[in-house]
Amino acid sequence: MMEGEETLLPKQQVIVLEVEGMMCMKNCGTTVQNALKNMDGVESAVVTYTEHIVTVRVLPYYSIDPSDLIDTLDMVGFDATLQVPFDMEPRNVVRLGVDGMMCMKNCGTTVQNALRLHEGVQSAYVDYDKSMATITIDPEHIGVVTEQDLIDTVECVGFDAYVFNHGERCRRRLAAKAKAALQDETEQSTSIAIAESSHPRAFFKIDGMSCAACVKAIEDVLRHKAGIVDCRVGLISAKAEIAFDRSIFVEHEDVQIGDFIRNAGYGATYINTIDGDDDSFEVKYDVEGLTGPEHIHAVESAVKALAGVASVSIKQHVVSVHLKQMSATGPRTVLDAIAAAGYTVSVHVAHADDTDEDESAKWKRLLLICLVFSLPAMVVHMVLGWIPACRMLLMSKVVNGLTVKCLVMFLLTTPVQFGIGLRFYVAAYKGLQHGMMGMDFLIVVGTTASYLYSFISMVGCILSPTFRGHHFFESSAMLISFVTIGKYLESKAKKDTAQSLGVLVKMQPKHALLIESTLNGGGAAMSKDRSIPIELVQRGDKLRLLPGCRIPTDGVVVHGQSSCDESMLTGESMPVTKSQGDIVFGSTVNQSGALVMESTCVGGQNTLSQICALIENAQMDKAPIQAVADKFASWFAPFVMVVALITFATWYVMLTLDVVPVEWKLSMGIVTSGHEDDLFISVLFCISTVVISCPCALGLATPTAVTVGTGVGSKFGILIKGGRALETARSADVVVFDKTGTLTVGHPSMTEVVVSEGGAVTARDVLYYAACVETQSEHVLGKAIVLAASEQEQLELREPTNFRVVPGRGLRATVPRRSDGQSSTTTQNMMDVAVGNSAWLEEQNVAIPSKMEAHMWELENEGKTVVCVTLNNVFAGLIALADTARPEAAETIAQLKRMGMKVWLITGDNARTATAVARHMGIDNVKAVALPGQKVEQIKVIQSRTSERTGKPHVVVMVGDGINDAPALAQADVGLAIGAGTDIALAQADMVLVKSNLRDVVTALDLSRVIFTRIKINLFASMIYNLLSIPLAAGLFFPLFHRMLPPACAGIAMAMSSISVISSSLMLKRYTPPVFSESFSLKKPVVGRPPVNGGRNMLELGKIRNRPYHPVDIQEN
Repeated sequence: MMEGEETLLPKQQVIVLEVEGMMCMKNCGTTVQNALKNMDGVESAVVTYTEHIVTVRVLPYYSIDPSDLIDTLDMVGFDATLQVPFDMEPRNVVRLGVDGMMCMKNCGTTVQNALRLHEGVQSAYVDYDKSMATITIDPEHIGVVTEQDLIDTVECVGFDAYVFNHGERCRRRLAAKAKAALQDETEQSTSIAIAESSHPRAFFKIDGMSCAACVKAIEDVLRHKAGIVDCRVGLISAKAEIAFDRSIFVEHEDVQIGDFIRNAGYGATYINTIDGDDDSFEVKYDVEGLTGPEHIHAVESAVKALAGVASVSIKQHVVSVHLKQMSATGPRTVLDAIAAAGYTVSVHVAHADDTDEDESAKWKRLLLICLVFSLPAMVVHMVLGWIPACRMLLMSKVVNGLTVKCLVMFLLTTPVQFGIGLRFYVAAYKGLQHGMMGMDFLIVVGTTASYLYSFISMVGCILSPTFRGHHFFESSAMLISFVTIGKYLESKAKKDTAQSLGVLVKMQPKHALLIESTLNGGGAAMSKDRSIPIELVQRGDKLRLLPGCRIPTDGVVVHGQSSCDESMLTGESMPVTKSQGDIVFGSTVNQSGALVMESTCVGGQNTLSQICALIENAQMDKAPIQAVADKFASWFAPFVMVVALITFATWYVMLTLDVVPVEWKLSMGIVTSGHEDDLFISVLFCISTVVISCPCALGLATPTAVTVGTGVGSKFGILIKGGRALETARSADVVVFDKTGTLTVGHPSMTEVVVSEGGAVTARDVLYYAACVETQSEHVLGKAIVLAASEQEQLELREPTNFRVVPGRGLRATVPRRSDGQSSTTTQNMMDVAVGNSAWLEEQNVAIPSKMEAHMWELENEGKTVVCVTLNNVFAGLIALADTARPEAAETIAQLKRMGMKVWLITGDNARTATAVARHMGIDNVKAVALPGQKVEQIKVIQSRTSERTGKPHVVVMVGDGINDAPALAQADVGLAIGAGTDIALAQADMVLVKSNLRDVVTALDLSRVIFTRIKINLFASMIYNLLSIPLAAGLFFPLFHRMLPPACAGIAMAMSSISVISSSLMLKRYTPPVFSESFSLKKPVVGRPPVNGGRNMLELGKIRNRPYHPVDIQEN
C-alpha cells in the first residue's frame, strides 16, 4: 500500500430498537439478546435495560431489515419498534408521555382537546396504547411554546406528563405494575376474579352441576383449552364467565366454547359476549315480518343509519342491537326506526329460566321412586327377617339354593341400583374422564361391589343347590336412598337461593310515565303523558312520578317536592325529602307529592340492577369450601382400589404356589387338594375389602351431623342452609352488623320531650299539640309522635283545622286547647301550632332559648332526629325521635367479644348516628355512609386482612335484614339474616334468625362450632374404622385368627359403621345454647349527654299495646 493512501473501511449498520415488556435484565434482557444474536448477519446485540433499548450491530458487508429484528422479538414475546434518532425529528414536534389515562374515549380525548386549545399548537394527537401525545407547534411559535408549558396544560386536566422517553415510559409502567402487585398482595384477596382487560368474555348458562366438584371439573377443562384466558363458574347462579383470546376464537365462540363445556358432560346455553373494551349495552326487539333476506337487510340498514349503534344482529325474529353508553340514540329511537321501516316491533322480554326448579323436581321424583323400592327392601331385611313365620317363608327355596328372600331383594334392589343410581354412574364416569374420584365414584364402587357380590352369590345359588352364598342387596339400596335424599335437599336449597335474584327483578317497575311535548292546533306547546315499557326509557327523558308509585329509573328531580322511601336501597327507615336538583333512585317509592324527573340512565340500568349484579358476582366469586369427606375421598378411593387389587393378587399367588398352609385352607373352607377354589377365595378377599371400605360412614359423617344440627338449630329459631355455612361459621372471627332493623328495631319512636325551663306549658301539652297536628300527616316521624301520644300516654287527640304542609320544613294547623286542667290558663279556645325543623323556626323569626339549642345539639349528636314545636309563634319544646336499639343488642355484642370475635358496624346512615349507636353498644369498628356496593368492598377489605389469632385471613359473618344488605350477605363468608327482614335478604343469607332475636347470632355461631366438632369426630371414627377394617378384610390378620371375613360380615361391619356415625350425630340433640347473664349493663356509659339535674322531672311513658316498646323518658326542664 502506498504511503498516504487512505484505507476505506466498510460502513457497519447499527440498529436501535425500543423494546416493550422487559421486566428484568437477568431473564428478559438475556432472552432479547440471545434471540437477536442468533440471527444471521448480527455481530452483537446489547440490551440497555435502564433505557429499555437494544443496540444491534450488523456484520460488515451485511444488511438487515429492522422489521426482521422486530419479528424475531415478537416470536419470543416482546414488542419492539425502531427508535427514531432525536436529530431527525422536526423542531416543531414535541412528544409527551402521559400517565393516568384509563381509556381513549374519555381520558385520551380530554388530553387531546386540552393540547389543541393551547395557544400556538397546530395539532395534537394522543396514542393511548403508547401513553404518548404528539404535538405539532406552529412555526411562528417555536421557542415561545415550551415543553413545560405543554406539560402544565396536561396536568391542569388531571394527568401526569413528562417529556417522552421510551426508557422513562417503561420505568413508569413497571413502577405502576409493581405498586398494583404490592397492593394485591397486601389485600390477599380470596375471591376469584377475571381482571378487567381487553379480552372479551362469554357468558353461558350451565346445566347439570350438583356440587363443587362439578365446578372444578368445568374450570379445569376450560383452563386447559388453547385460547381460554380465565374462567369463573358459579354453582348457585349456574352460570359461567369465560375470558378468551379473540385472535384464536375469531368467530362462533358460542359454539366452540359451548362444545368444550358439553364435552365435559354438562349442558351449556350461550347467553352473550361482552368485549373487554366495549362500553355498549344490548337491547333486543321482537320484529314481525322478517321472512326473507330483503327484510333483514331493510331492518339492518334502518338501525345502522342511527348514530351510536355499535352492532346489529338478527336471529329469526329477534333483533339484537348494541348501543354505545353515552350515545344520544336510545332504545326508543331504535324502536321508532324499525317501526318507520314498516315493521311491527316490540321490546323482547326474556322469560325466567326454570332449570333449577326442574332439577329439584327431578330429584324429588327420583327420591319417591327410590323409596318405593328401598323401603320394602329395608322392611324385608330388618323386620320380616326376624319374625319366625315370615322368616320361614323368606328362606323357602325357589330354584335349587335360591331363597324367596334373595329373589325379592334382587327384584327390589335392581331398579334402585341401575335406575336411580344411573346418575351416580354417569357422574363417576365424567369424573374419571378428567382424573377426579369424588364421592360419586365411591358410591358407585361401594354399591356396585355390594350388588355384584350379591348377584354372583344369587347366581351360585341358582346353579347349585348346595351353594351357600351370602347376599346383601339392601346395602346398596340404602346407601343410594340416603344420597338421593341429600341431593334433593341440596337442589331445593339451590333453587330457593337462585330465585332470590328474581325477587329483586320483580321490584323493578315495568312501565314509566313519559312526558311528551307536542303542539296543539294553535301552535302552542303542550305536554301529554304516555306509558312506555321501562326498557324504552332513555337518558334525558322527562318522567312523571305520581304519589305512591315506584320510581322507574335513576334520575334527577326537575320539578316538585316530595319524600321518598329509600329503605329498599339504604335500609334506613326515615323518608328522604326530594326537591329540584335531588337525585332519585329506581325502584324506590315516591310517597307524598308529585314529581317530574329527568332520567340519567337507560332502561333498567339503575341502582337496583347494580345490586343484582353485585349479588350474582359475589355468588360466582365465592368458591364453596370443599367438604372434608370429598378431600379425604380424593385419595381414599384410589387407595382402596389399589389395596383391593393387591389383596386379590397376593392371595391368588399364595394359593396357587401353595404358600398357604393346609390348616389355613381348611379355615377358608377349602376341602379339596386342588386349586379350583383359588380364584373364588381371592375374589372373596377382594370384594370384602371393597365392601367393608364402602364410604357409608365417610359419606354419612357430614350430612347426618348437618341434618341433626340444623334440626336443633330450628328448635332454637335458627334456620341453617346446609353444611357449608356451618363449616365456615365455626371459623368466624369477625361479625359485621347492619344498623337499621338489625341492631335497632327498624322504625323510629319517640324518646324524649323537652320543654323550656319556666315555660307555661308542660311536656304533655307539647306532645298533645304536636300529635294533633301530626294526625293529618303520613310521615313516619309524625306517626311515631301520634303513636306515643295516643297509645303510650293515652292522650285524647282532636282533629286540627287550617292544616297546611310546608314541604321540607314542617306542618302548621289550628288545634283545640287542652281542657284537662293541666295546661296553662288562657282565654283562647284554639292554638296555632307549628311542628317542624329548626331552620323553619329561624325563617319564622321564632327565638329558641340558648339552653334548648345546646340540648338540641346534644340530642342530634346522639343520632336522634329533633322536632321543634311552637304555640302561637312562641317556642314551646322539643321532641326527640330515634330508631331505638334492640334490648338484647349490647348484651349480644358483649358476648361475641367474649367469644373472641371482632365486631363491626357498617351502615348507610350518617357518621354521627353510626358513632352514637356504636358507642352505646360497645362496638369499636364503624363504617358509616356505606351504600350496598361499599358494604361489599368493606367486607372484602376485612376478609383480606390477617387474623392475629389464626394467622389466616379473617372469616366474616354479616348480620343484616334489608335488600341493601343482600350483596354484603352474599359476599361475606357467612350471611345471617334477621327473620323479620326482606325476602331477598333471607334468600341470600346462609342462616336465618327466625325469632329476630340477636342472641341467636351467638347461638348460631356456637352451634356451628359444636356441629363441626361432631363432624370431625364422625370423620375420625370413620377413618379409624377403615384403617382397621380394610386390613382385616384383606386377610392381614388371618395368620392370627385363622378366620377370613366373608363379604356378608363385611357388609354388616359397613352397616355398623354407619349406625355408629348416626348415633354420634344424634348426640347433638343434647345441645344447649350459651347462657346469657340475667342482669347486663354496659360498662361504657353513653357520653355526650347532658347530666340529669336533680330538679328535672322525669315522666316515664307506658308501653304500646300489641307491640314491645321500650320505656321512654319525657324530660321537663
